[in-house]
Amino acid sequence: MVEELLAAYADCIDSDRLEEWPGFFTEKCLYKIIPWENVSQNLALGWILCESRGMLQDRVVAHRTANLYAPHRYRHIVGAVLGLFLFPPVTLIAYIVLALALPVKPPALYANREEETFWRGVSMAPDDTFHSLKRKFTDLEARLGHMETQVASGDFELHRKFRDLGR
Repeated sequence: MVEELLAAYADCIDSDRLEEWPGFFTEKCLYKIIPWENVSQNLALGWILCESRGMLQDRVVAHRTANLYAPHRYRHIVGAVLGLFLFPPVTLIAYIVLALALPVKPPALYANREEETFWRGVSMAPDDTFHSLKRKFTDLEARLGHMETQVASGDFELHRKFRDLGR
């Protein structure tokens, strides 16, 4: 029963059926995401705190429409719950071997240091990252507008001919 619930929950996330995900919770619930850095320092501050199914549905809508995150996929392995009850020593040894053998993170998670800094900023302070990007695009738009004004002006060709005369 528990294994089937965990498998259905993981499959919902792994299959990107996030709109169905809040259905695994009761109307009044508690869902927290706390960064491991905060947990290791006994800090309770988290990134997400949802106290109802409606808040979870809102998170899904925000994830689909507003949040900026690097594309990623999930893959959950939940078969160990049954193995832990039926074959505890084998399952425990398998987990220890896998923990030692598997890498902590993918070796090429980010293309370069700048991309890593950007995505860490998005996850740590999405509002700051959004405002920074907005400022950059506003500056680029102003520079592009200035260039368009120069190129589209009637004097552009005249200035170019004068400049070419001096060469």
